Amino acid sequence: MNSNKRILSIVAVVLLLLGALGVGLLLADTPVRAFAQDLTDAEEDEREGEDEPITGEALERASAAALDYVGEGEVTDSEVGDEEGFYEVEITLDNGQEVDVHLDEQFNILGREDEVEDEDEDEAEGEDTPITDEAALAAASAAALDYVGEGEVTDTEVGDEE
Repeated sequence: MNSNKRILSIVAVVLLLLGALGVGLLLADTPVRAFAQDLTDAEEDEREGEDEPITGEALERASAAALDYVGEGEVTDSEVGDEEGFYEVEITLDNGQEVDVHLDEQFNILGREDEVEDEDEDEAEGEDTPITDEAALAAASAAALDYVGEGEVTDTEVGDEE
């Protein structure tokens, strides 16, 4: 009897979590379709709109702060209104690797993002874990297909970064 209650409790928690996920996806600004496909950099840039480069004194201050933070390299690009901060400064390191440094409006460092080549990206992220629980798979598949309107579920993942 305790075993049945435990299984029912686990199923109820999973269904509640899937329901919350479904509501979150419906309320999110970014449609599920964006997550269901791999966008090229050009397609992503087109969807986000044109980047506005940092200019003038702001470029000098942002560049100096970013270079000081990273410790080496050359500023190769910049952006105002970055999704991770107010400014983004791209630095190409001496070894050719690119690093994006995110800053707030006062030029304080918020963090950095090391660019990873596409073929190395899957390796850096680790292995994907598919949804294996039948009830969770059915519920997630139904929610995705309902949202998209048509198609076939070909792959699933638990704990996706998005």
